[in-house]
Amino acid sequence: MKNISKCKTTQRFVQTCTAKLTFFKSIIQKTIISINRYKTLDIFGASELNIEIKSLEDIYKNILNINKLIVSIKAIN
Repeated sequence: MKNISKCKTTQRFVQTCTAKLTFFKSIIQKTIISINRYKTLDIFGASELNIEIKSLEDIYKNILNINKLIVSIKAIN
């Protein structure tokens, strides 16, 4: 009985994390689009654009790594 409960809890955890990661990836993608738009409107300079894009790319890579871990957890169960 405990294994079934643990499995369901793990499944809910994986689903919740996957949904949140998808949400964060979407936010990052929309932010990059907005930053590029601001650059074309001369609101941001080239150096600001590069710094912001680099930071968002790093965060996106971290999200992908977390997603890989979650997929491995899902595969184990």
